[in-house]
Amino acid sequence: MQNPATIERLAYSRTEAAALIGVSLFTIEKLINSGELHVKRVGRRVLVTRVALESFLEEDDEPSAA
Repeated sequence: MQNPATIERLAYSRTEAAALIGVSLFTIEKLINSGELHVKRVGRRVLVTRVALESFLEEDDEPSAA
C-alpha cells in the first residue's frame, strides 16, 4: 500500500482548487455556478476533480478567427 503522502489526489475542496489554479474562492464559486467548472457533490461537500480543473484550464476561451 502506498504512503498517503505519495498518492495523487483525485479531488479538491473549492478552497484548494482556487489555490491550485491561482484564483480566489469567489472566482471558483462563479465558475461552478455558471457551469464552467464541474463539481462532484458528496453529501454536503463540494469537490472539484483534478480532471475538471485540467479540462477547464485546457478550454479555448479565445474566439476562433473564422
